[in-house]
Amino acid sequence: MNDKMDEFQRLEITYEDERKLLSEMEDRFAELEAEYNNLMQERLVARRRQEWAERDKKALIKYITVIQSFWRGYTVRKNIKKDEKRRIKEEKRKEKELKEQERKAKLAAGKE
Repeated sequence: MNDKMDEFQRLEITYEDERKLLSEMEDRFAELEAEYNNLMQERLVARRRQEWAERDKKALIKYITVIQSFWRGYTVRKNIKKDEKRRIKEEKRKEKELKEQERKAKLAAGKE
């Protein structure tokens, strides 16, 4: 019976030692788990910030493109109007020159 008691006490001591070791490991695991969760939370926040920054950048590029295309269209229309006015002035000047030449030709024909 003493052998059984000795074996039981030895097993109980071993059990207590392993239980302490398990408790220490669980504490360490809890610390590591908390650290891991914080790290994953930080990564998630960083990823969301990056996604928001990319979304803002895409929107900004879209707005810039719209503004640039509007400005280009405006300048093209402005230049077309300017060219049209210049063309009309040129046509009037040519008509005037042609009339002046015709008048001079009539005067020259009348003098002869």
